[in-house]
Amino acid sequence: QVPSARTDSERALLSLRDHPRCVDLAMYILSSSGDPLARFQAAIALQHVVATKWVGMDAEFRYGSHSLRVWIVTSLAQLYSRMENYERREWLRIEGIISSRAMEEEPKESFAGFLSYLCDGLNSEGGSADLSTVCAQALSEIVDELTAKDPRKADKIEADEEAVSSKRRDFTRDHLVFIFIAAAKAVATLRTNVIPSCVAIIERVLSSQIGTRTFYTGGATDREEVNRLTHLLHSWQEALKVLADYVDHLFKIYDACKIADGDMSDLMRSCQNSMVYASGIQPEVLGQPGTVILKIVHQMEERNWSHSESRDERLAYAEFTKSLLGTYNLEGLIEMESRLLQCLAERTVSSIPLLASGGDEDDRSFNIETRDVYLEAWAKLCLSCDTHLREELNEVVNTIFRAYVQSELLAAEYVVEEQDEEEQEELEDESREQVALEWAAILARFSVSRGTLYYLGDLISNYADSYERQAKCSIITQEQFYRLVMLAGFVLSDGDDSYTSIPAAFGGLVEVPNH
Repeated sequence: QVPSARTDSERALLSLRDHPRCVDLAMYILSSSGDPLARFQAAIALQHVVATKWVGMDAEFRYGSHSLRVWIVTSLAQLYSRMENYERREWLRIEGIISSRAMEEEPKESFAGFLSYLCDGLNSEGGSADLSTVCAQALSEIVDELTAKDPRKADKIEADEEAVSSKRRDFTRDHLVFIFIAAAKAVATLRTNVIPSCVAIIERVLSSQIGTRTFYTGGATDREEVNRLTHLLHSWQEALKVLADYVDHLFKIYDACKIADGDMSDLMRSCQNSMVYASGIQPEVLGQPGTVILKIVHQMEERNWSHSESRDERLAYAEFTKSLLGTYNLEGLIEMESRLLQCLAERTVSSIPLLASGGDEDDRSFNIETRDVYLEAWAKLCLSCDTHLREELNEVVNTIFRAYVQSELLAAEYVVEEQDEEEQEELEDESREQVALEWAAILARFSVSRGTLYYLGDLISNYADSYERQAKCSIITQEQFYRLVMLAGFVLSDGDDSYTSIPAAFGGLVEVPNH
């Protein structure tokens, strides 16, 4: 177009909002024009008409089966791939405003029908990708309206505000779960085109005051709907193999769960399990191993999971560490990120002593279990370590072993409170303690060149001297002495009770006499 013609066209588009047939013309421009700017101006004009002349429009056109909002979704799906992002956003914004206005006057059944139309389009197996994308984005706009403290309105409708607010709450309570579950189903299909919008829906519902209460005012049925999302999220584990962005989406949902009203522990645990699962996927299977793993580590570090007040988060971090060390081994970790090994080691060292102290008996038992996960993780890494990489790991393992010893001394302080356990529980505890001692012994032997034997020997010597000097030792001191001697026994011997032998790791430290 020549400049004068373009100016005339722009002037005509800007005056479109005042035209008596604005709606028809805007619809025609959207469906027929190849000019993105023209379609954008048509959307702005239509938004103005919806805001100012809504009441005068025919009821069928406002919220019927052939309403303007249905036409917009259908048209956008047909044109989506040819539209600019700014056009799409404006037309979808109109969709949200129309739905918000219609909600304040239409029958509940009508609104439910429209939601069903969008949810069917979102999860249709044979539908087009563009239709599912548009439906996902439209549902996201509607959820924003349903959960907003001050819903968007270009113009206030002359109506009883208290009645409108009551009706909005009624709509929210009845339909928000429906949208929530549709979004969860779409997430489980792993279609990348709908994931961002559906995650936004889930996050908004969980984190909004209206949304979270919805799930706990409707009885068991609503709770079951939330549980369904927990099961669906297991599919995300497979998605992590190929798409690093799923990590961010999982943490968005997880964070929303933490501030939601009610018990979201099952859903949170499902997210945690997905992250642990990702660390165990073989590098050759995981499409972007470095990106995915480092994103998870970054997100966990940002939230301080290893030292979290939540014991589930502490255990998840330990399980993640164990899975990661077992899958990638030392060489793989160094190749992925040189700082990663040091980061995991520092978190382990600072966590282990804390896990042995504080809390009630149940907390301490859970914490010791978490500590033992760390022990197993690093012990198995030692067993799989190639000879030429031992030096890389020696000092790290030495530090972890010393942290474990300190945790044992701290744990002994609570032994008096645990004297009245049942016999079966005592046997289980002894078995768990023995396994932990075996893992710790592996750490001590691996890093023997860093003085682990001397460290343990000095501690035992100090406790022995203290024991001899005092007429009566406290039960805590006795327990600490006992634990050190037990650990030394495991460190100094290999094999079962019948065939113990000096560990091969001590070969250079033992002088064999001539025969």
